Amino acid sequence: MSDTMQPFYCGTQYMDWQSANCDRCKKGTDWSNMPPAFRCDIEEALSLAAIREGSIPLPIAEQEKQL
Repeated sequence: MSDTMQPFYCGTQYMDWQSANCDRCKKGTDWSNMPPAFRCDIEEALSLAAIREGSIPLPIAEQEKQL
């Protein structure tokens, strides 16, 4: 059994989710700083997954289910 999971089918699905959720959240990333300052573990894990292999740790996936 893997300790990671792939939450999105493709990058476009991730971007749609981020736009509908993270971009509207008060804990969303502060893009005015470089490097960006993540304020949310879920958004950070999803963003890193988008530029890596697409998987996030299961504990993060469990948090995401509770949203």
